[in-house]
Amino acid sequence: MHARTEWYNALTNNCTTNIAVSASEADQVAMRLDWRVLLNGKADEMMYEDGGLVTGGLSLPSLKEQAHINSAARAADANPEFSRIIREGRVGITGAPSSESSIDQH
Repeated sequence: MHARTEWYNALTNNCTTNIAVSASEADQVAMRLDWRVLLNGKADEMMYEDGGLVTGGLSLPSLKEQAHINSAARAADANPEFSRIIREGRVGITGAPSSESSIDQH
């Protein structure tokens, strides 16, 4: 940031657009032009449709619902295994982080 100032822009330079640009650069593909990239909160729909999420066969609403960790986090409280406990039984979480792609493996 010191060497090259970058300004946040709610439409063209935000968290979602920056992730999309970084992902396309990492995959060495052109960034997909889709209106959902410009609107925070809609990229999950696009990724679901493109098969870019591990779904376990769940619909997007069900996948999002099972991702809510509030009750598990309250139950785990100060447990030293907090991080593991809140991930148990959730689609796409198989234990230790891996370098495998997150693309759905139906």
